[in-house]
Amino acid sequence: MIYKFKMITGRKDGFQREYEIYSDSTLYDLHRHIQDDLDFDEAQMAAFYTSDPNWKEYTQYALFDMGNGAMDSIVLEDLINNKIKHLVYTFDFFNNRSLLLEFLGEAEPEARRGYPQTTESKGNPPDQIIDRPVTEPLLVEDPLWNKKNVPDPVDDDFDNEEDSDEDDDDNALDDSDLDMLSESDDV
Repeated sequence: MIYKFKMITGRKDGFQREYEIYSDSTLYDLHRHIQDDLDFDEAQMAAFYTSDPNWKEYTQYALFDMGNGAMDSIVLEDLINNKIKHLVYTFDFFNNRSLLLEFLGEAEPEARRGYPQTTESKGNPPDQIIDRPVTEPLLVEDPLWNKKNVPDPVDDDFDNEEDSDEDDDDNALDDSDLDMLSESDDV
C-alpha cells in the first residue's frame, strides 16, 4: 500500500509538496526523503510530532529515542491505523520552524515506480538554516506566537546601580592559587 502526504509551511509562500511512500516505511524513511527533496543538510537535527488538525504538537519522534521511540522505529502504517493524520516536521529547532504534513489517503503502488517519491512540487522550499529569527506568525493559530510574550532585548537588571563589583576581587585567582594547583598535579 502507498500513503500520500501533502506538506506545506503554513505561511503564504506558495510552498507545497506531495509525497507517496510505502505504508510500511518508517518516519526515518520519510525524513530522508524530505531531506533529499528539499536539499537539506543531513547533519542537522529534525523531529516529527504527531498533531491534531489544528497543528497542536503531541508526541515527538526524533532521530534518537527521546522516550517515545526514534524515527526509525515508528512505522507510518501504525500511525495511520491509530488515527494520526497530521504530522509536524521540525527542521529548525533554533528558530522553531516546521513543515506541516497531512495524510491524503492511500493507493496501490504502480509497477516500475520507485518509492518514496515527490509527486507534486510547488514553490521554493524554506531555507533550512537562517541567521535571523522568524518574525512572521503561522497562518494557522499558534498559541506560542504572541508578540506580548517576546522578551525585550534590553535587560534592565544589568543597569541596576545597587549591584556592585567590589567583592569580585575576593573570588579572583592569584599566583599562589595557581602554584597550589600545579603542586597537586605532581602528587
